[in-house]
Amino acid sequence: MVQPMLRRVQEAAQMDDAEVRQARLQAVVRDILENGLQEDMYLDFKEMVLTNRPRPPFTLQRNSMKNYSKALSGFSNSAGGILVWGLIDPKNFGPEGDLRSPAQRLQDCFRTSDGHSEKRTHRNGEPAMSLEGPLGAANAARYAELLNSHLSKAVFPAASAVENLPFQYAFTGRDGRVRERGMVISLIPPGPNVPYRSEVDRRYYVRAGESFIDAQPEMLRGMFGLLPRASFQLGLERDRKGLKRMRGRSSPLPFTLEVANGGRGMGQHVYAIVENIHCSRLELAPSPEWHLKSAAGAPTQQPAVLRQRGKALLFHTPEMMPPTHSSALSLALAPMGVDSAQYGQDFPLAEIRVGSLNSALTTMRLFYTQQTVRDIKEARRALKELHSQARSLPVGSTTQEGLLAKARLLGRECRRLARKIAFISNN
Repeated sequence: MVQPMLRRVQEAAQMDDAEVRQARLQAVVRDILENGLQEDMYLDFKEMVLTNRPRPPFTLQRNSMKNYSKALSGFSNSAGGILVWGLIDPKNFGPEGDLRSPAQRLQDCFRTSDGHSEKRTHRNGEPAMSLEGPLGAANAARYAELLNSHLSKAVFPAASAVENLPFQYAFTGRDGRVRERGMVISLIPPGPNVPYRSEVDRRYYVRAGESFIDAQPEMLRGMFGLLPRASFQLGLERDRKGLKRMRGRSSPLPFTLEVANGGRGMGQHVYAIVENIHCSRLELAPSPEWHLKSAAGAPTQQPAVLRQRGKALLFHTPEMMPPTHSSALSLALAPMGVDSAQYGQDFPLAEIRVGSLNSALTTMRLFYTQQTVRDIKEARRALKELHSQARSLPVGSTTQEGLLAKARLLGRECRRLARKIAFISNN
């Protein structure tokens, strides 16, 4: 669930109070550590390194400049993203079969040392100083300044909307000591003037999964406006017949997802990514036009069940979707309890992203509104009190029967509220 994290960084960047902004950025990194998040479409980790040649003041190491330019080009040409300087992707650290938790492995990826700096020699032979030493907290602001100064010469056209946010993060090391690390988060929104070219190697990049890849010629022609582009519109309808067949609270809520190409161009290699955020299970029923990608990588028509935090990738068949064409996909949700939901905040359930080689990514979020969360919590609290009162009365008494009747009505109301799933799309 990185897109909500992207929004959290955007909200933190708008805070005028430096302490509030730093606290929110620390919370973002804490979520990365606790949830063991890895690099994906919107999130990338980079080591934070300065060179001390020929003498202080320090400058950006050449490999860092190349990584920064590539990330600016790739995220700006895609759907945007955040670049966390000071962490390393856990899958690139530690031997295979490592039994440590993702959070422990990410903490180890700070590459801490007990000295004031950690000096290494990089592959190009250039001496470097890591900012992850105890002095890193003081140098993070300097690193952000260097990134800002590199913006004008990193990509063309210049990505002026990028923000580099320095902050300190404190955590307990394996020796029990509390350390502070200087970190920087680069907030890179999707660019309004695509395509953006990396000025380090004069190449165009896009974000694909967890990597930055070269933009293909057809994609570049579309970015330059030489080809009409596809534009996807998502609609969601409740399956009324399926709702009538439901029995019991644990039955999933059936929906039909409608995907339509509202652009002027032919959709090329259309795909959909479905993510389960807070559902006990999410069921997908592929249609003749949508094939699910199996674990072996082959397309399949078998239904899929996603547990919490699970993802599924589907491909449209045929590969080309003409303008005005639409296709449907069936899914069913079994929302989890809202006990962990906070008052005053929406409770996300699932996220659906649809895109193609020649279109922007269209996202739909399914969630409980703040009011629905409040109503569900109050109804369940009242239901629990009724059951508690009924258990304290003699079995079969008139008063107990009356309370149980009220409880049945309230239980029916809880199930009705659980079906009030809202959705929003960036069509």
